[in-house]
Amino acid sequence: MSDFSSAGVISFADEEVTNAAWGDGLPQELVDAIADELEGQDDALRNASLVNQSFHSSCQKLLFSRIELKFRRPRPNPYIQFHRLILDSPRIAALVKTLRIHDFYGGGLESTWFLQDDILIPRIIELLVNLTSITVVAARFITRRSQNLSSAIRASLFYTPLPRLTSISLVNVILPHFQELVDLLVDRPALKEVKLLDVLVHAQTIAHSLPYHAVIDSSRLPQLSSLAVRMSQLNGTPFEMLMNSSFSTHVFGHLERLQFYLTCTPRSVHSGSLQKLLDMSRNTLKELVLYTFIERSTENFVDISCVPRITCVFSTYDFIGGLPDLFRGHYNHDLRRMEDVTLRVVSLDSQALNRCPVEIWESLDDLMVRVKNRVNFVVVTEPESVGRRGNKHLDKQKVKEGLRRTNLMGILDVEVIGGDLRTELERGYSTL
Repeated sequence: MSDFSSAGVISFADEEVTNAAWGDGLPQELVDAIADELEGQDDALRNASLVNQSFHSSCQKLLFSRIELKFRRPRPNPYIQFHRLILDSPRIAALVKTLRIHDFYGGGLESTWFLQDDILIPRIIELLVNLTSITVVAARFITRRSQNLSSAIRASLFYTPLPRLTSISLVNVILPHFQELVDLLVDRPALKEVKLLDVLVHAQTIAHSLPYHAVIDSSRLPQLSSLAVRMSQLNGTPFEMLMNSSFSTHVFGHLERLQFYLTCTPRSVHSGSLQKLLDMSRNTLKELVLYTFIERSTENFVDISCVPRITCVFSTYDFIGGLPDLFRGHYNHDLRRMEDVTLRVVSLDSQALNRCPVEIWESLDDLMVRVKNRVNFVVVTEPESVGRRGNKHLDKQKVKEGLRRTNLMGILDVEVIGGDLRTELERGYSTL
């Protein structure tokens, strides 16, 4: 990905290209294959493009296919640089497929680039006619705001015709009206992937939008195949409104991959939205990645057992306390839909595994024996604990004893690793 925060403007003017004799006349298939091997290595691609004419087109295509615009002081404004580049070289604008833009605090904590800019970002988006993916990472505010994107930026995101756009990601974005989130989806026929991470609607306007029963012609709405949702714990999260809209089944009913964050306790209101998504897409959903905190619970708040491939990353103090409640109480388990399950457990207490009650292990074992292919149980604990070989062996043995029947079936893999617990615990909050 070409990063205009660190490398500055990358120039590929024809006069800069050296026509080295050693590479002239190479078959285009060979040139493309070599360039593909260098994908992601921007320096190597840049050098190959400058050194040899044969590689110019292929390397340039890879270099500019993904652009990330991010401020890094004291370097110049990357938005000004990139806008100037694509104005001077329209052919470069046509190469950009993926755009990722980041906000920046300007004159103070209440002033950001995304609030001030009415010209550059809208013009950049308009010029990138072949854009297939866009990610907007807005700034977090100390105080609550009604919005954190200028009206011009919002208009360019929602209304610029981008016929090839397949993926939209919003991170930390605050919208003044719920209708604008709906407009994000309307008339995007190619859209297949949406990520909404800590997206909010201004609390005063969201109250006036409830309930949302606007009728929209389904032909104007996409059918998503991939969705990632992390709902903010603040008031004004709009995703529940989307779930309760008249068009939710059309938009979300064909999901194949779902990434969901239960960032509060599992019994929070967010679990209701997750269950609705699972019910809507149970005939098409192939993969679920769930981040959650687990507490000891007797409530059947959600059942994820309808998904073939499941990855559950969770943290807890009593280790697997309420984990079995994620897999029971809603669907017929005799259907055996689960094929591969990965349970990644993060615990601050290195002894929590040994204190886990027998009845919880038995309950989880009764669920995991229904998995068709593999159950991967990964324990993430303190590095110094893993360093003691005896502890690592005992932890593995405890899991195998707890999931005795699953282990006897030959489908259980257990791994104990040391990790940065802060990183692991914040995994569900990090920007995708």
